[in-house]
Amino acid sequence: MDENKELKELRKKPVRRTTKHLFVPIMGLLFLAVLVVGVPFYWTSQPGFCGSCHIMKPYYSTWHTSTHAKLGCLNCHEESGTMGLVKSRINITKNILVNFTKRPDKVTVSTKIDNTKCYECHNSKRKVTPAGDLKLPPRHHLVKDNKLQCVQCHRKLVHNEKPTGKNKPREAVCVKCHQEQKISTECRTCHYEK
Repeated sequence: MDENKELKELRKKPVRRTTKHLFVPIMGLLFLAVLVVGVPFYWTSQPGFCGSCHIMKPYYSTWHTSTHAKLGCLNCHEESGTMGLVKSRINITKNILVNFTKRPDKVTVSTKIDNTKCYECHNSKRKVTPAGDLKLPPRHHLVKDNKLQCVQCHRKLVHNEKPTGKNKPREAVCVKCHQEQKISTECRTCHYEK
């Protein structure tokens, strides 16, 4: 009888949970969150993820041998900031679903590469690009004023079937633009004298 009485007394007392009791479930949830969100987030940020899709293999191959091979795909193909990150994850998820359901034959570019992405590395401090003999790049006045996108002249720099490792547009492209904008086409307009 005394045992029954003790049990009844214990049941009447409110159970007080300590932080020790909460530690294991919280750590379990944290581990689960990392597993469900963190691992896929990390994996989809890697160039190998892009290259694992049948439709992206040629683009992955050309990137891998390009002058930008040390950068990940999202360094250029993801808009800057938190919203850019969110948008790219939504696009990646859509692309995964499309590839499993429709198996498309061609890639649709989901992110326009804006000049600001180029300027993250190619800037006046010239950490990435050597100055060479040009006076203007990458601060070309039309580019700086957003009247011309860097990729308009440098479009085949990374995803080129026949990579040359060079990032220069053909001189004819420059001359044509200079003529359209009524800018001198003399060599010294853009090149330092040697």
